[in-house]
Amino acid sequence: MINSQKTEQITTLSKLIQDAKFSHYLDFSRKTGISELTLHRIDCGLIDQIPLKYIKTIARELNLSLEDFLNHIDGKFSDTSTTQTSTNGDDNLRAQITQEVQQGVMDTLESLLLQLPTLVKVVEKKPDLPASRLIPLLKPLNNLLSGWDIKAIAPVGAIVKYDPQQHELMATTQEEIEKVEIRYVGYRQKDKLLYRAKVSPVETKIQEGN
Repeated sequence: MINSQKTEQITTLSKLIQDAKFSHYLDFSRKTGISELTLHRIDCGLIDQIPLKYIKTIARELNLSLEDFLNHIDGKFSDTSTTQTSTNGDDNLRAQITQEVQQGVMDTLESLLLQLPTLVKVVEKKPDLPASRLIPLLKPLNNLLSGWDIKAIAPVGAIVKYDPQQHELMATTQEEIEKVEIRYVGYRQKDKLLYRAKVSPVETKIQEGN
């Protein structure tokens, strides 16, 4: 049963490659940079162990969307154990895609995410500033971050215990640091640190004020 499924799987992948005008696996490998071993691993139902960037390349070179390619490949497994493996692989791929999309958006919005809370704090202190009209427009962004379980380490202006793992000093000091003030927020996604918060030692700020 397993052997027949593998043969059918190979036939499916081979047909997709031929439909895309590639003569065989070696030809496809040479023109795309995807190793034959990677293709055979897909044949064996190990697609969940293939890096997402390779799967995207294969789908693109076969003139298929990522979803269509996965449907072609996963649709050929029929018994319970193989279907479960295929489903798990599909779930893993979706998780990888979600993470990649989220990281891409975060990279694009990095400067906005890091500086915006500080701007909002200034506007809150001076509500007559024209920029105050922009604050309601930021609600969708906050909802997006919340939906991805991305949270600020601490709000701008908060006085917190210094943690070098989460805080980046904006100025060096020889004094022992206990408390710091958040100047620019940092972000975490569950247990993953995305950006450290930029902080100033509380003692340094008091001295400067004097």
